[in-house]
Amino acid sequence: MKRLLSLLLLLALVAPAEAQQTQVIASCSSTGKTWSVNDLSRPILLDTSGRLCVNDVSGGGGGGATTATKVSTSTLASNLVVRAAAGNLASFNVSADSTLSGAAWWIMIFDATSAPADGAVTPAKCYALPSGTTSYSGGFTSAEVFSTGITIVVSTTGCFTKTASVHAFISGAYQ
Repeated sequence: MKRLLSLLLLLALVAPAEAQQTQVIASCSSTGKTWSVNDLSRPILLDTSGRLCVNDVSGGGGGGATTATKVSTSTLASNLVVRAAAGNLASFNVSADSTLSGAAWWIMIFDATSAPADGAVTPAKCYALPSGTTSYSGGFTSAEVFSTGITIVVSTTGCFTKTASVHAFISGAYQ
């Protein structure tokens, strides 16, 4: 049955555009079903009515389109409280100025309503950026769940030691 579904899916993807009836929508609440073609698993996101989802930001399954709320810093900053309550992080962007990007730097995401003090920390997610990197964007096929809050921080000392650096534009989209 899986092979038959995979074959049908493959045929639908390679059929001429005028023969395709799949309705693609910009973002939606998806069922997150995963189909396998030639033993390579890829998520094919469909909403609850069977429409193909692109740029999915929810990971839900409630049906219908959902939108994320976007927030950003208005000046260079060391952190951004994306949401001071439980929520789902759909995507984020951090752009470093020349001071921050002049050496290695880190993006940490905390399940917290505010940025922790400098020193030892345990982030929920951490991304290491090499010297010379001026921007990083991250997005999730299914939004990441944060039970307390969502706070994004830039640091100059690694994933487990926070040293704030007020040299970045930070933005995030949550639900």
